[in-house]
Amino acid sequence: MHWRDYLEIAGSLRKDPRFVLANQDLENGYVKFRSEKRLLLLRDLLEYHNTGRLPVSTIKLDAVSAAKRAKIGFDMEAWIASLGQVRGPDTNGFYTGQCPSCASKGGDTDRNHLAYTDDGAIHCFAGCNYYAIIDGFYQKPTLTVDGVSIEGTYVLHPAEEEGA
Repeated sequence: MHWRDYLEIAGSLRKDPRFVLANQDLENGYVKFRSEKRLLLLRDLLEYHNTGRLPVSTIKLDAVSAAKRAKIGFDMEAWIASLGQVRGPDTNGFYTGQCPSCASKGGDTDRNHLAYTDDGAIHCFAGCNYYAIIDGFYQKPTLTVDGVSIEGTYVLHPAEEEGA
């Protein structure tokens, strides 16, 4: 596959080190898939391109550590108990069920948008963000500005997170 085609197909997968062009076997401007492992990479790449479903390795990169879950007061056990019918785990350690955020909007009637692992990887295939998926099971921060308290979901600047 020509390297330009590879970059176009890989798209946002390039945040996963497995899909970075520099980590590929390049020869005369073409990405080569010469081993079983590389063919599996190609399969993941084409599946993402054709369906939009992220590969397992990419989802696991976004796993939130136990320390970060504790920092925001996320009770993962209570959240899991609230999910209802869940299937799994599959061979990659993922459970599948209905995304609470999608369900609150009348979506995910097939109960297959949500994927999560015991290690803290939580993903919605319809694109819901992490905080929307876990809403109600973490402590929303309160920000005080000029004596006025503002409660809600906000994201700390990376420099603030490191110092906290």
